[in-house]
Amino acid sequence: MDVWPDMQSLTGDVISRAAFGSSYLEGRRIFQLQGEQLELVLLAMSKMHIPGYFFLPTRANRRMKQIAAEIERVLKGIVAKRENAMRAGEATSDDLLGLLLESNMAHCR
Repeated sequence: MDVWPDMQSLTGDVISRAAFGSSYLEGRRIFQLQGEQLELVLLAMSKMHIPGYFFLPTRANRRMKQIAAEIERVLKGIVAKRENAMRAGEATSDDLLGLLLESNMAHCR
């Protein structure tokens, strides 16, 4: 019986809940992109003997940049949604993101 996919889901759910207060389903795209990014980095590392390889516009390097941009967009969306909820008085701060945003809002006042 292969339990690896279930362990990945469980780990992703724990990280999502502790860091963002959300379920694995909300952060699933981020974890998928990180897995793909890992594969591309490992592929690129096998070609690292070429100085500046990461700056060449290869298909893999362009995809890595696309993945990084999409992860950033998704995370910014999660943060913006939580900020809006906190301003409306709906969100709780029982996770890492909530604590950080609460601290930032208190500091900026």
